[in-house]
Amino acid sequence: SGLAHSRQFANVFWAHNDSTPEGETPNVIYAFNQDGGHLGKLIISPTINQRDWEDMAYDGQHLYIGEIGDNNKVHEEYYVYKCIELNPNGGDLTTTCEEFPFTYPDEEKFDAETLMVDSNGDIYIITKGDLDDASSKIFLLNTEAGTADYVMDIELNEGLTALHNLITGGDINGDGSKMIIRTYENIYIYEKSGNGVSAIQNAIADGYTIGEYNREPYE
Repeated sequence: SGLAHSRQFANVFWAHNDSTPEGETPNVIYAFNQDGGHLGKLIISPTINQRDWEDMAYDGQHLYIGEIGDNNKVHEEYYVYKCIELNPNGGDLTTTCEEFPFTYPDEEKFDAETLMVDSNGDIYIITKGDLDDASSKIFLLNTEAGTADYVMDIELNEGLTALHNLITGGDINGDGSKMIIRTYENIYIYEKSGNGVSAIQNAIADGYTIGEYNREPYE
């Protein structure tokens, strides 16, 4: 469900399931190389919530897990976990995570599949959107207050249906100069200058280019 490319360890990628598969160990982040070869596991201890992990972000030393999925919009609280990245070395290792619980403004509920960490450590969540509403919302996580603070609405290609514009992933690169947002149809690339909410708002306002993308099948 989530994917991250290590910058500490050569040819290491990380991924996780959205929930715990039957018969599998819970709270596992899997390591593999660019050819798909298994490199080991990070097993999180103490255990954390895993009802619907939707995305993973990275700051160069930590893996961030977004417990932000809510298909039916029923959860009272959401979580981001900041986990220590270890060198997998082909084995199963135990890592620890810092927990950031949060709620949205007015206790509203959202389904989200995008978690991004900027080069200054700011954590952003982008909601997926709905079939009856073409726009999604960007929030900045306030880890001290336990709130997701509204940044802006984002609406992508107006020539596509709401289904095609549902936001299913995104990332900010290591130096904070680019932001990528993925939908079922396209990858949108934004040039970004600096950090903070205004940098995100300016990047969106300046528009995007569409990247090359082998689109996944959908109905």
